[in-house]
Amino acid sequence: MQSSQPTGPTTAPATGSGSETRPPESLPAVQILFDRFLDLVNLILNYQSADPEQKNPGAGSSENHSSGQFQAVLSQGPRLAPDQIQKWFLNAEYGLLHGLLVAFWAIMYKRRNDLSYHPEDEALIASCLVHEFLRCQGLHDQYDEKLVDFFPALIPMSYRHAKSPEHSHPLVVGNQINLLRHQDSNEGGDPKILTSYVQGEKSQSLVTAFFRFVVPALERVSEQRDEIWIRHSPEGKFVIDLGNKEPDGLTGTVGEEDRKFFPWRYWAPYPEHWCIEIGTAPFGPIITRDVGYYRVLPVISSSTLRRYTSEPILPFRDHQCVRGKIPVSEWITLYLAEDFDRIADYPLFARGCGMVELAIANKLLVTTQTIRNLVTGLRAVRRSGRPQ
Repeated sequence: MQSSQPTGPTTAPATGSGSETRPPESLPAVQILFDRFLDLVNLILNYQSADPEQKNPGAGSSENHSSGQFQAVLSQGPRLAPDQIQKWFLNAEYGLLHGLLVAFWAIMYKRRNDLSYHPEDEALIASCLVHEFLRCQGLHDQYDEKLVDFFPALIPMSYRHAKSPEHSHPLVVGNQINLLRHQDSNEGGDPKILTSYVQGEKSQSLVTAFFRFVVPALERVSEQRDEIWIRHSPEGKFVIDLGNKEPDGLTGTVGEEDRKFFPWRYWAPYPEHWCIEIGTAPFGPIITRDVGYYRVLPVISSSTLRRYTSEPILPFRDHQCVRGKIPVSEWITLYLAEDFDRIADYPLFARGCGMVELAIANKLLVTTQTIRNLVTGLRAVRRSGRPQ
C-alpha cells in the first residue's frame, strides 16, 4: 500500500473455477465494511444524529440532523417522469445499485476505510447515485455532460467523469473499481489506474471477495426484487442424512456431471421433483426456517426458474415442490453471519452465482427503496403535491 494514497481495493477478481474449498476470510470482512456504509447512507436519509451518544436535543436542534446536502443535491432540476426513476431504480448495470457501489468505494478511497459521517461527503454520495442516470434512459453518448440538464447541483466531476484525467478523484476511482465486475469485457476497469493508488494483498482480497461473491448476488436481488423467490434446501451432509429416511427418502445421483445443476437430489414420492418454499423479498420467515441446518439459503427468482422449466409448482406436505434442472450458476446463496464457518459444507457456494449475508441483502433492498421514494417525492411530484 502506497503511504501517500488512501487504502482501497485493487486487481480484478477471479471468476471462480468451483475448486474453492471454503469461502475466503475476506468475505465477511468486506461485508462488514459494506454494511457500515449502508448504515451511513441510512443515517443521511433518516436525519439521524451522527453522534451515537447524542441525547436527543430536540427535533429542531441542528445536532439531531444530518446536513441535508444529500436531499438538496437530488432535489434540483426539472421534474422526472416516474418511468425514468423506475428505470434507474431497477437497472443494476448503470442505475441505483451501481451508483451505491460506486459511492461505497469512493468513500472507502477518500476516507481510508473510515465510514463515519462527514457532512461534506453527502454531495459526493448523492452524485455517485445518479452519475449514470442517463445511461438508464438509453443515452450512452455524452451521458455525463448532459446530466447537468437533469441534476444541475451534483459535484462538478459528475459531468465529466467518463473521460476525466483526474484519476484520483473519489467518484472516478469508485467508478473504476466498480467496473471490475466487467473484467472480462471491454468495459473492464483500467488496472493501471487501480494499481497506481492501491497495493497490498489484504486490499486485493477484499475487492476480490466483493466482486466474486457479493456483487453478483446483490445484482440479482436488486433487479428481481419484486418477484416471487424460490428457496431449496442447501443439501449439506446433515440435511441429506436427516431427510434420507424411508419410505420417502431421497433419490438422484450426484456425479460430477450432475453437479452442473441444482438440486442434486429429489424426494422419492415425487420422482424428479424437489421441495421448495416460496416467498417475497425482503427475505423473512416465509422463505426461511429458523433451524441451523436450513439457514444457508440457496434461492432463485421465479423468472429464473421459468427459463428452465414450465412445470407447475405443486403442493407437497407443508410446503411446495417443482420439477426441473436449474444450472448451479443461477443460484444465489443467502446466509446468516454466524453461519459463515459452516458454508464450506455446502459446495454450492463455490459454483453459484454469488452469496451475501441475508441481513445485508435485506438492508440493501430497504435502503434503495427509501432512496427511490425520496427521489420520487422530490422530483416526480408536482409542487401541489399531486402526482403527474
